[in-house]
Amino acid sequence: MSDILEKDRLLAELDRFGFGGMLHFFDTTESTNDDAMRMLREGARPPFVVAAKRQTRGRGRLDRRWYSDESSTLCVSVAVDLPADAGLVSSFTVACGVEICNALKRAFDAELFLKWPNDLYSKRGGKIGGMLTELYVGVGARSAVFGAGINCFASAGNLSAPSDVLSSMDALESVCSREVSMNALCALVVSSAQKAAGRASTRGLAAEFSPFDWLRGKRMRLDIGGRIIDGIACGIDDSGRIGISENGGRPAYYAAIEAFPVK
Repeated sequence: MSDILEKDRLLAELDRFGFGGMLHFFDTTESTNDDAMRMLREGARPPFVVAAKRQTRGRGRLDRRWYSDESSTLCVSVAVDLPADAGLVSSFTVACGVEICNALKRAFDAELFLKWPNDLYSKRGGKIGGMLTELYVGVGARSAVFGAGINCFASAGNLSAPSDVLSSMDALESVCSREVSMNALCALVVSSAQKAAGRASTRGLAAEFSPFDWLRGKRMRLDIGGRIIDGIACGIDDSGRIGISENGGRPAYYAAIEAFPVK
């Protein structure tokens, strides 16, 4: 049965995971990531969570619009402190994706995949969710706002979104064998981001990513500032960079840029 975000239920779920930060809860907001970044600039200290039943100006990477509806889509951002290690910072979104896939597998028996660098996919390639990390560097602090938008229930198809967006979507409940709770899901996303932020090193990230790698073995293109790299995806390295083999050669690795599967 579908449920929606409710402040008291979400607080209880966050408490169950031992979350010790503040929850900022809105019925409607423009963007939970924008709210969290503003709170950091105004002096709020991580960890804290911004959750909303509905966003009116949700966005993903490259300022793409994210469509939401309180009956079917999760909108949440969590602010966390990050270590000074540049490798841990650059691989943070990928590490969050791995943690989320593992957590949802345990909680809901979800069969999820990661389309590098920041999308949650179904086996058929339908988009279930997206992730967006934004860095905040203040005096003596390095923080990140990790935002996730997840299509939870099939009613997401009722969104007032363009037809091409709707046709490319899948719902989380469609890839789970257990009932999905939006409040539990929200707490799991928060916990996953905290775990990713607490990594001591990037060692092993490639192996952890591999079971969820939706692009591996597929022909794809990368757009690097107008230069197109065309080849076969070969997984990621421990830094979170994707490997591309051109013309059967050894893979070269690239940081988080735009990847396009070739149909």
